[in-house]
Amino acid sequence: MNNNIIKVLAVVVITGCGGGKWSEETKAVFIDACIEEANSYADKSSSYSYCECCVVELEKIYDEESFQKEEAKILMGLATSEKFNNDMANTVLECIHHIPR
Repeated sequence: MNNNIIKVLAVVVITGCGGGKWSEETKAVFIDACIEEANSYADKSSSYSYCECCVVELEKIYDEESFQKEEAKILMGLATSEKFNNDMANTVLECIHHIPR
């Protein structure tokens, strides 16, 4: 098999499985929206820590494209997948300790 084909297949397999680093733009958009919501429950510093934790946890599960597809459903008022809903709930539970009671 040609080396270029092997390289392309390796990239597809690596990027198509599980999570992956998101672009700084995607992270910033998520964190900004998250902070806006979290600020109603916590101070700005705690909100930022919580939202940053959420990005780290979500990057472990979703590549950028997969996350954006689910996020687009939310923006269009469509139902997200059960897996996504569960993953978001688990992420909140994982990161909630950043918001003081």
